[in-house]
Amino acid sequence: MILLGSWVFLLVCNRTDVGESDLASGDDPITRPSARSPEFAPYFEDVVKTSKTVGEAVRRFGYANPSVIYHHLRRLGIEAPLQWRLKPYVSLKQQGRVPAVIMQNQVDRGWSGGMVQGEGGILAHYSKRVNVTALDVRIAMTDPDPVFRLCDLFGVARPAKSLPRRPRRKPNWECNVGGLRAYRVLQEILPFLFGGKLKEAERALQFFTPSGYHKGRFGGFDIWPRNEFPSRSKGPSSPGHQKSPEMLNEMSGYGTEA
Repeated sequence: MILLGSWVFLLVCNRTDVGESDLASGDDPITRPSARSPEFAPYFEDVVKTSKTVGEAVRRFGYANPSVIYHHLRRLGIEAPLQWRLKPYVSLKQQGRVPAVIMQNQVDRGWSGGMVQGEGGILAHYSKRVNVTALDVRIAMTDPDPVFRLCDLFGVARPAKSLPRRPRRKPNWECNVGGLRAYRVLQEILPFLFGGKLKEAERALQFFTPSGYHKGRFGGFDIWPRNEFPSRSKGPSSPGHQKSPEMLNEMSGYGTEA
């Protein structure tokens, strides 16, 4: 009876340390060095670098969940592989949720094009986490009802509240679409744009891939150069009122990091 109890105790300990579902796949967790041993750090780093996803690393180590992996990453000062952060399978899944046609009705396309022409901006923002620049289409107004209708037509959530209010200014409401959805919106409203806005939209469709993204870091003036799109440079042009390149780049559609 005593021997049977000891055997059950050892079995429970082994399952707690390894994870019953992890024994059938990946590396043998029993052979991994102890986390306190000098051999653990190089072993851990090798497994991390050769695992395509954090889930694969979890299975190979035999841990119960990814939190242990990230604990050791922080403890050992090792950076998570880039492919773990990109999560391409998530991106593809999200793209699959964007309809091939955003607006079926030509009247809706024409009305939306008029809104972008008069009250909208074609912008870009950079995401440091995945090192890509994304296309944005934004429309802001003090009247929330047209903004709500645009959000409905574009298939995005209505803003829950207005943008932060500036001194002596009325509150603004904003509709913002990005990435693949923004790219398809521009394609559909392109016939209803004119002048400088039409040129901006055409340049955006040329610069960004059909997914609505471009690999690398690009500012607004990289996409829409000042000499070709002077209307995107706002503010006084006198020497005493020159804005810094950073401020001008932001006004041209550089945006903030996501």
